[in-house]
Amino acid sequence: AKFYHTRATATRDTWLSRVSNFYFLGGTPYPYLPVTVIEGAGENRLSNVKKIFYGLQIIYEHQLAMPIQERQKWFYIAGCDTFVNVEHVLKRLDPFDATQPLLIGGHSGREKCLNTIAEKIHPVTFPSGGAGFLLSAKLLELMQPHLSNYVENVWPKGSESSDVALTCLAWTLGVKVTEVTGFWAFSPITTLHQDGRKIPYERWDNAVVDLVWVHPHFQSGK
Repeated sequence: AKFYHTRATATRDTWLSRVSNFYFLGGTPYPYLPVTVIEGAGENRLSNVKKIFYGLQIIYEHQLAMPIQERQKWFYIAGCDTFVNVEHVLKRLDPFDATQPLLIGGHSGREKCLNTIAEKIHPVTFPSGGAGFLLSAKLLELMQPHLSNYVENVWPKGSESSDVALTCLAWTLGVKVTEVTGFWAFSPITTLHQDGRKIPYERWDNAVVDLVWVHPHFQSGK
């Protein structure tokens, strides 16, 4: 909630103004933003899992109430400190079909899926939640019956890794991450230091889908 007036409003006024349908998922309302309130989620790092899983449930129900031709094909999940280049996201989606179950992202890591029910754990490659990632409409449809149960009974309550949790649920449904370049999980300066040499200078403009930890003043161009 403390970032509503800074990060969230900067997001609304900049790149999100190019998106026709969006949701702010939060634990508390805010009079100047259309926040979808996730009851009982709270406003700390551990709240991310609840916000995303219960939020996707609400989003799915909203979509289902729309005429088919108005429903969204793709869902980009990102934090309010992420600056997204909408045009580049759309370019990245050109080769993909939203009627197929797809989880798309980048700057991936490797973690074990945690499970409070079964003792068996398995590793997955997960897309960086900091960079944000995309779900196809088909994947959301497949996930929808399992979202509440997964967050309430399967995923450990003390884990804040919402990106890993969602990837693990997708894995149980037979869907692995599709890795795409251009999703950067760190701030602009860190990205340049760590990954800048991997990309020719003349290609940087087309190589960036998003950057993270972008100060609201920079998002707003101030």
